[in-house]
Amino acid sequence: MTSAPDAPGAGAAPALYHCEIRHVRTGPRRYAFGRRTYLWLVDLDHIPRLPRGLRPLARF
Repeated sequence: MTSAPDAPGAGAAPALYHCEIRHVRTGPRRYAFGRRTYLWLVDLDHIPRLPRGLRPLARF
C-alpha cells in the first residue's frame, strides 16, 4: 500500500461536534423524534495517544 501525499490542511486536530439526528414518518400515522448526539472527526492516520496512565480509562 502506498501513502498519498498530505493534502493542504491535512492533519487537522480532532474535533467533537454536537448534533441532532431527526426522523419523521408521515404515514400511516405521523411520528417524529430527534436525538442529541456527538460526532467525532478524527484523522485515522494520526490518532492522538493518551498518556500511559489514562489509557486503561479509555476502553470501549
